[in-house]
Amino acid sequence: MQRRHFLHSAAAVALLGTAGCATTSIPSKARVVVIGGGYGGATAARYVRLLSDHKIDVVLIEPNDAFISCPLSNLVLGGSKQIADVTTPYSGLARNHGITVVKDTAASVDTQRKTVTLAGGATIGYDKLVVSPGVDLLMDSIEGLRAANASGRCCTRGRRARRPWRCAASSRRCPTAAYALTIPEAPYRCPPGPYERACRVAWYFKNHKPRSKVLLLDANPDVTSKGPLFKRVWAEQYRGIIEYRPQHKATAVDARAGVIKFEVEDDVKAQVLNVLPSMRAGQIAVQAGLNNRPTTAGAASTSSASSRRWPRTCTCSAIRSRSRPACPRAATWPTRTASRPRPRSWRSSRAGPSTRRRCSPTPATASPTTAT
Repeated sequence: MQRRHFLHSAAAVALLGTAGCATTSIPSKARVVVIGGGYGGATAARYVRLLSDHKIDVVLIEPNDAFISCPLSNLVLGGSKQIADVTTPYSGLARNHGITVVKDTAASVDTQRKTVTLAGGATIGYDKLVVSPGVDLLMDSIEGLRAANASGRCCTRGRRARRPWRCAASSRRCPTAAYALTIPEAPYRCPPGPYERACRVAWYFKNHKPRSKVLLLDANPDVTSKGPLFKRVWAEQYRGIIEYRPQHKATAVDARAGVIKFEVEDDVKAQVLNVLPSMRAGQIAVQAGLNNRPTTAGAASTSSASSRRWPRTCTCSAIRSRSRPACPRAATWPTRTASRPRPRSWRSSRAGPSTRRRCSPTPATASPTTAT
């Protein structure tokens, strides 16, 4: 719960304000342009203003009027909070910190001319660019998922928790519900997130529908984050409610029949389907060549192109930023030199992804990314 309290405080501090509209006046140039108003983008925009004593002009490009916390949406799902409680408008950034908030979507980035072109057609120049678009859900990686989600028969963990109440409403309507939650293969955003969500749903079932069940269907061979902690909680608090099944990679959804199909394992039927597809960096990061993983099976990696086009780019992945603080050695990792090789955990991560070494850096798939 400490991490959740920290995120709640960060959101309140970074985005504090009341309801209002984003600016309709789009500047032609700014010292710093930030793409994306999530935790990373909004916090970066705020602190650029604060640390420069409000002397550096900042433009934040964000298509939504308000920020909805994805981590705190678990409280909405369990009935402890309403969606309004985890929603904060962007107008506070403009009013309290003088940030120009442009309600639009970044369509492309020209690194030679140092410009960002918006979906509406306007162009904004920049001296420095922060790209923090979050992740895109690869809906077509699971057959039938896009149509099922659009019809309301299946829910996903949307960007910034746009519809967390859909699953909550579905589970509450059923007197005895089987809630199926699928987890994609790592890497994905916020590794402990799906396990936390399963615990929150199990808490609700335990208190209101004790005959219901949570089916946690994981495409990975084991719990990818804080495994011993989650397994102990499942055994002590949710025995008989949470059923964990590893190596269940979802390949198709039949929402009308309430069935999830898997690559190898038998089909699973449930009343509530919460299917999480594979994820990648937001489209603008892909377009700019900042992602360093193949976007689909058989696609070529863009890491070499990224290093050529963005020679001084620093990529901070959502996975890495959530893993390192948990490691007591994270703040004192040795710098790689000719006489001081990388730690063994770094070498093991280079050979292949590790789900057991919490301090192994995982290749980035998300944001924020700073381009200079």
